[in-house]
Amino acid sequence: MNTFSPPVQISKLQVKNLSIDIHVVREDLLPGGTKQRAIIPFLQDLQKNNYNEFIYASPFCGFAQVALAYAGKHLGKKITIFCETIKNKEGDDAFHEMSLLAQSLGAHLIASANLTEAETLATEHVELNMTAFKIPLGFNHPAFILHYAKALADQYRILCDKLQFTPRALWLPIGSGTLAQLFRKVLSPETLINCVDVGVLPAADQRIASIHHMDNINFYRTDLQFHEECTMTPPLPSNKFYDAKVWQYIEQYGQHNDVWWNVAR
Repeated sequence: MNTFSPPVQISKLQVKNLSIDIHVVREDLLPGGTKQRAIIPFLQDLQKNNYNEFIYASPFCGFAQVALAYAGKHLGKKITIFCETIKNKEGDDAFHEMSLLAQSLGAHLIASANLTEAETLATEHVELNMTAFKIPLGFNHPAFILHYAKALADQYRILCDKLQFTPRALWLPIGSGTLAQLFRKVLSPETLINCVDVGVLPAADQRIASIHHMDNINFYRTDLQFHEECTMTPPLPSNKFYDAKVWQYIEQYGQHNDVWWNVAR
């Protein structure tokens, strides 16, 4: 275990309307959320190929941008994030607080009207800069996946040891689908994964559609647009555009001793 992947912390949370308790993995306590556990060794791998700038196209409130900026600050590497913006109270385009947090960690921000434009601009930037590397959405890159799978397997063992039982079911938010794909490989086939798609990608996107074909999965897609905050929020720090949207489904379908992996704050 290292400084950037400390043992998971767990909170017990009562779901009052169902009279049950669930266990929440508090990745909101990590500066870079769950992805922090694998991003630094991933960037160190890329450094061996002489890349010195890392590029990312980010949804407006995505926490991967924070994890990347956090790692870049530690490694002394330039991070450039093409960020989808949102409308502020005055109706002007503005960076979300997560983008501003990434900026406070040293990342250079470039505004984009939407995620599609952010991806296009990021690709064009890399084509003009031979020492820059564009990291895919959700960090869905083979080298990152290797580090991430190991980190998740290690942390899930710690989770089971702390709980003193193997959970029946795990609740996850779905953005790019990377986390769900990995957990399905890491967990026992008997463990149910409840996936809540928060709408980062269209339902027809192959990365989302492929989750439907995984074994022992319940799949839910929120009625809210990704840009809409949820109003049914849990009693702990959770991203209202992302992780917190899982809470509504836990309140409807959760069972006693289920685990919710709260990816970030």
